[in-house]
Amino acid sequence: GYHKRLDKLQQDTTAERLSAALGYWKQYLEKLEGRPFTKWSTRETTAHYQDAGLKEALQAIDRTVYGGIRQDSLRPHYERLEALAQEYYQKHREAIRHGGE
Repeated sequence: GYHKRLDKLQQDTTAERLSAALGYWKQYLEKLEGRPFTKWSTRETTAHYQDAGLKEALQAIDRTVYGGIRQDSLRPHYERLEALAQEYYQKHREAIRHGGE
C-alpha cells in the first residue's frame, strides 16, 4: 500500500513516480471521504483541509512533478500525506463505530 510506495520514493524520485504516489493518495482519500480529490488541484485540496503542513507538502511535490525543481528529500512531505490519510481513516472508523457515516 502507501508505505511500500513511500519507501520506493527514496530510490526513485522521478516525476512519474511522484505523480503516481500523489494520485494514489488522492484516490485513497476520495474513496474514504467521497469527495472528488482526484479532480481537485492543490489549491482546492488545501482549501478543503486548511492544513499548513499539507499545503507545504503538496506544493513541494508539485514543484518537483510539474516544475522540474529537484528537492533534497520529499520523504517528509509524503509522510505528511500519509499522516493525514491515517488521521482521516481513524475519523472514518470512529464515525462508523458510533453509527455515523
